[in-house]
Amino acid sequence: MADDYVRAANELGYPKADLNGYYTEGFDTIFYPIKNGRRHGVGVAFLDPALSNPLLTVRKYAYVKRVLIDKQKKAYGVEYDHHGLPLTALAKKEVIISAGSMNSPKILLLSGIGPKKQLLRHGIHVKADLPVGENLQDHISTYLGPFFINKSVSFSIDRDVTVPTVAQYLATGKGVLTTSGTQAMGFFSSSYAKRAGEGDWPDVQLILAGVALGSRFGEELARGFGPRRDVMLQYLAHAEGKENFLQIVSLGRPHAKGRIQLSSNDPYDRAVIDPNYLTNEHDIRVLVEGMKKAVALIEDTTTFKRFNGSFTNVPFPGCEKYRFKSSAYYECYARHLSLTLHHIVGSCSMGSVVDTELRVKGIRGLRVIDASVMPVVPVGMTFPTLIIVLATPYTFNL
Repeated sequence: MADDYVRAANELGYPKADLNGYYTEGFDTIFYPIKNGRRHGVGVAFLDPALSNPLLTVRKYAYVKRVLIDKQKKAYGVEYDHHGLPLTALAKKEVIISAGSMNSPKILLLSGIGPKKQLLRHGIHVKADLPVGENLQDHISTYLGPFFINKSVSFSIDRDVTVPTVAQYLATGKGVLTTSGTQAMGFFSSSYAKRAGEGDWPDVQLILAGVALGSRFGEELARGFGPRRDVMLQYLAHAEGKENFLQIVSLGRPHAKGRIQLSSNDPYDRAVIDPNYLTNEHDIRVLVEGMKKAVALIEDTTTFKRFNGSFTNVPFPGCEKYRFKSSAYYECYARHLSLTLHHIVGSCSMGSVVDTELRVKGIRGLRVIDASVMPVVPVGMTFPTLIIVLATPYTFNL
């Protein structure tokens, strides 16, 4: 379906663009790091080949509790548990925290690096008063659908996962099971961005999820992302056994900023995470405009009219009181079925928590190198930007 999706977007005035190059607005098929039909991520590509290096020690099932910092405010190691045994790892040069946008701020806070008031509330000695955990950003995204078509062009688990296709995939790394699920995407500037003079800076992303909503989709979506199971099963029941697919409507430049805070000074207690999703009118309006554009891409283009493409006419449970396809209806839908794209950044931001070489301010010998240092979430996928961040040790010859 990817090529059809790009053609339909072109009918709405959006060009086919190289999404790995310079562009303002545009759509294209998605290119993934894939080898032999399987995802070839950074762990497989870079870490696995290095595991035999005698200079590298990997401790699986280790749980870092805090960074060790001396009276001169120099980091000299980390305290961690390994299979229940408390251990310490000492650093000859520097300590690098790379635990991600959720756990890196937690480790810093437990180490005494963070907002003074919060640390004192939990009885933690303050080593550096910094806004750790603030400025949390993410691409909140609405899973919009189902969209119905009259041809078998989407991937269906119920139909396509068979003994022959599994055998083909395992033997050759080819076939229908190599699909990534999301096959094409594009970016455009909302009317709000254009009125602000930002027409060349897209703020909406549309993603084609060319996967049919089969018998297990509602169950798995509820288990994986947390929407109410009974609501998902009720709403998606009418799609079972039919040719259909989803679109993901994502806020490329959300105004919302959340935070991560400690719940206690116990490293094993979960942090309190408040992303502040959809708490401002701007984000809601842009998201609703994106949803309307996604529907138009299917219902108002000759490309998808060939497939008799249409958005469902079944209202989402809880939104029945609103006129179907009205702005109020789409807002209600978004508030019921918007999920994370796992693009969380900003909780240890460059400029406020770390400097331009990712060194924690006020602490010597300590860096944070992961997505948490991005001060602003990129419009698109965070993965390419994160690869650049992860190259920092080579840039500064650490």
